[in-house]
Amino acid sequence: MRTSLTPARINQAIEAITQARIPNADGTVTDEFTGYIASFAAACIQSGLLPAVAFFENSDSQAQQDRSKLVDALKRMLPQPPPQTLFAYLRDLGSTDLREIEIDLREAIVALKLALRTFPKPVSQPQTSPQA
Repeated sequence: MRTSLTPARINQAIEAITQARIPNADGTVTDEFTGYIASFAAACIQSGLLPAVAFFENSDSQAQQDRSKLVDALKRMLPQPPPQTLFAYLRDLGSTDLREIEIDLREAIVALKLALRTFPKPVSQPQTSPQA
């Protein structure tokens, strides 16, 4: 049985965000990462987990920030983070294991989205109120 999102899971997400070097040197996080996590969740629903991970792990994109950091944080949320890229890890899983990991990753996406909101925005960016 799955547990609901707990404070421990949010704290794990905050740690994963920090370890993935998403915050700037001053501890702030730009709005781009909040948008990336929302886009990632939508891409998982529309295209599936593997295509979404492949797209977001591509650090050679024209994105304003390095989206692959988000996938790195997501990988760090797994019970046993794999040494290879998240895409390679997921690609090599069997379909039963992939479905199980997909549930864990969906929970991790929600935790990351909430955890990103705990970081302050850079001074040059206006604070935006969370939308319902």
